[in-house]
Amino acid sequence: MSATATDESVMKGRSLNSLLEGVTHVNGIKDVRIDHMTLDSRQVGSGGLFFAVPGTVDDGRKHISTAIESGASAIVYESSDWLLFRDCQIPCIGISGLRSHIGHVADKFYGEPSSELHVIGITGTNGKSTCATLTAQALESLGKKCAVVGTLGSGFHDDLKGQPLTTPDAVSLHESFASFVESGAQFASLEVSSHALDQSRTSGIRFETVVFTNLSSDHMDYHKTHPHYRNAKAKLFEDTHAANAVLNIDDDFGRSMVYRTQADNVFTYGNSPSDVRLIQCSLHRTGMNLAIQIEGANMEVQSAFLGLFNGLNITAVAAVLHTLEIPPGDIETALNELKPVSGRMERIEGGFDHPDVVIDYAHTPHGLQCALASVRQMKYKNITCVFGCGGDRDAEKRPLMGFTAENLASRVILTNDNPRNEAPAAITDAIAAGMRGNPRVIHDRREAIHTAIRESCSEDVVVVAGKGHEQYQICGTQKLEFKDRAVVCEILGSGE
Repeated sequence: MSATATDESVMKGRSLNSLLEGVTHVNGIKDVRIDHMTLDSRQVGSGGLFFAVPGTVDDGRKHISTAIESGASAIVYESSDWLLFRDCQIPCIGISGLRSHIGHVADKFYGEPSSELHVIGITGTNGKSTCATLTAQALESLGKKCAVVGTLGSGFHDDLKGQPLTTPDAVSLHESFASFVESGAQFASLEVSSHALDQSRTSGIRFETVVFTNLSSDHMDYHKTHPHYRNAKAKLFEDTHAANAVLNIDDDFGRSMVYRTQADNVFTYGNSPSDVRLIQCSLHRTGMNLAIQIEGANMEVQSAFLGLFNGLNITAVAAVLHTLEIPPGDIETALNELKPVSGRMERIEGGFDHPDVVIDYAHTPHGLQCALASVRQMKYKNITCVFGCGGDRDAEKRPLMGFTAENLASRVILTNDNPRNEAPAAITDAIAAGMRGNPRVIHDRREAIHTAIRESCSEDVVVVAGKGHEQYQICGTQKLEFKDRAVVCEILGSGE
């Protein structure tokens, strides 16, 4: 049994040399005690270890002097293409490829907390948040305490704390795991983004099970090429040596991972013949009925979730529970108790005078296609799709989303998402470039949603896509309070 964050040696600090042993040569390095570590120079103080690494927006190495002035006890910096002044009065150690080592150092510092947990890592273009949240829900319903880290926050299902990144930095992750262990958690369900994999944020984590949901185009502003994006996703299966891999066999990339993963055991799921198979998914306006087969055992699930893709997400959760050797009967019970995730195909009933409204986080061409295709199966008279695209991000997907919306919805209203520092008209023009007709454009998102609802009848549905659970809108440098659900409920008079 390894030490946890409450261990006396952690509370009093760790030896710098012991933390760096195996990472770099420690001979000749002045040994000091470290009682906290960070990648943010603003958070370092006396007794602190500052990891200085280049980022996508800023270079942490530029803030080494600030960290020293703040009382840092040691600096470890990325040595590639960087010269450090030689009169440093504290240990300043340069390491090439530092990002791949930070997690291992943090793991030591916090007492190897992931070894005390069954860590489930979930990646894919779409479905990460839903699968991570539902996995935690299912395990909790079976009496197994499970923490979750992802887009919706970090912590336990009834007390999630917001965080800026889907997958936090390596130090924050191991610190969170230590906190989970201290709180009595047995499991942790972790969303793993492609950025996190590319930047080695999950280094040092001992994964029990790794999960792949699906792959389509996303984050091309960061990855630049599709092969780079795919290779980043592959790292979770090729580099982590997990006990189990759960792979979507319906997806080309998922099928390729069956042969490429280094996991000890491989479990497949999907509509196709697989270890855990979705053999039936009957959709209706208030949910769906599923039939799932696990290696010959059949189970029936009645769910308030909407959309075939959510049927597959629930099937993925069933497969995860199966890897943990939970009996099929208990899996069936847990799946029937799952509650929909806020902002993920969330239906708000319009009543006699207004259309139904579906709010979804769909912000990729494939995600929007899945959301609209699912709504089409619910047999509404007309579908109005309200959406936009984020500014300063992945312009490649904009015309594809316009094409998708025009082909699957009865009408489309283009609006602002998070325009950031980009001109809203430039974003909507790029979306419209993929459309045959001239779409209606209402940049004010509240007004766009109001217009869509006002001009629809009770037999129609309005799909508000792109922001889902988010409670803000980024315009320029301002982060303004805005929540699609609150706006819809206000217009419908139904309350939050």
